[in-house]
Amino acid sequence: MRGIMGNVKRIYVEKKAGYAVKAQELKEDLVGYLNMTKIEDVRMFIRYDVENISDDVFEQACRTVFSEPPVDILYRESIEVPANGRVFSVEFLPGQFDQRADSAVQCVQFLKAEETPVIRTAVTYLITGDLTDEEFDRIKAYCINPVDSRETDMAKPETLVTEFAEPADVKVLDGFTALDEAALTELYNSLGLAMTLQDFKHIQNYFANEEKRDPSMTEIRVLDTYWSDHCRHTTFSTELKNVEFGEGYYRAPMEKTYQDYLETRKELYQDRPDKFVCLMDLALMAMRKLKKEGKQITQADLQYFLQRVGSDMENISRELEKLFCYTLGKAAVTQEDIEAVCTRQIGNQIFDMVESIALRRQKRALELYYDLLALKEPPMRILFLIGRQFNLLMQVKELKKKGLDDKKIGEKTGLHGFVVRKYVSQASRFTMAELKEALQACVEADEAVKTGKMSDVLSVELLIVTYSREKQPNR
Repeated sequence: MRGIMGNVKRIYVEKKAGYAVKAQELKEDLVGYLNMTKIEDVRMFIRYDVENISDDVFEQACRTVFSEPPVDILYRESIEVPANGRVFSVEFLPGQFDQRADSAVQCVQFLKAEETPVIRTAVTYLITGDLTDEEFDRIKAYCINPVDSRETDMAKPETLVTEFAEPADVKVLDGFTALDEAALTELYNSLGLAMTLQDFKHIQNYFANEEKRDPSMTEIRVLDTYWSDHCRHTTFSTELKNVEFGEGYYRAPMEKTYQDYLETRKELYQDRPDKFVCLMDLALMAMRKLKKEGKQITQADLQYFLQRVGSDMENISRELEKLFCYTLGKAAVTQEDIEAVCTRQIGNQIFDMVESIALRRQKRALELYYDLLALKEPPMRILFLIGRQFNLLMQVKELKKKGLDDKKIGEKTGLHGFVVRKYVSQASRFTMAELKEALQACVEADEAVKTGKMSDVLSVELLIVTYSREKQPNR
């Protein structure tokens, strides 16, 4: 039976206790940063409103798209709010791209290509504790970014289909090129642009002398957007003279990190007057430290290092120190050096494990699994990450099939640009049917553990063995 327009289904998805990291972090922020000491508990739910989807596909999507049974709890239509609890939901502003909803639509279509679901998402917060109205408003202000989001009510809409009125013609700024300085300044002040008045004058000069016409409002807004991106780079290179840290939960670690940076730059630059504190210097300090040590490294090996250790600056610095000690007496740092001493992030080991499964390298896949167990990584979390990896590969494979380039695939999936190529390559080693089957196998492995049919360690091991064994030739 197919759901019809106007028949909206609603579900809430919450991370299980051991995996509700974001909710725990938010509670720590509210208590430590906003001093909300009366808060007892913070819970976060991803809310999905779904329309125009068949009942059987919806049920399947609940287990494989909207939630991941090893780590999620799914609630249908509503959640229970305790007597001392307060709840609010946050959605993207109209026109903002909702990546979670877009990915969910594509994943549902992986399950059945004929489906054309309409999906909206929101984040629902349930705060428990003896809070005043003023404190609750402060929590909302902390959680809602008004630039791209807004609070939405808890009522389920009748339909998710939005009817849009025919847009008016694009406004042209008539007489723009002929405005005197006073009139141009007045117009500039009224538009709330990111660019400076001098930039605005440059645009007027360009349209007057090159285009010989007045610009449209759309052209001004697009130019202002590009100017904002340019200003981002300008900001990174602006000298920081008076750096202050406000009171709050993170003040001590932030001050310590900043002091460590100042000590490092003093060691590198020896008080050179042409080197000043700026955001760009902060971002590149670890790489400059590598150069200061006289170590050479190829671009490919540098990229491999960053892929292996991640983007956390403190971790990068720590891993560089290990490299320095390991490569004493050597002029260059190689990939072999990096593999020998740099600790690989868990997510990267999962990627390598799935790669080994795809290449039918069963021994290597199991070695990586046993390494993770030795690092005290819970088997059910490993299962969750394997399932997430297969899910990402499904998305990448489908987007590549639709003809999207790596940049667009990265935007759709949230993967970094240099990582997309690796995912495209790995996805090519599986058929879509194999990926769907593997994802379903992850769900079944979780159910086997939950129902007591199999231990968690053995369940994941059997999954790896099954999908990494050599393919049998057709007879």
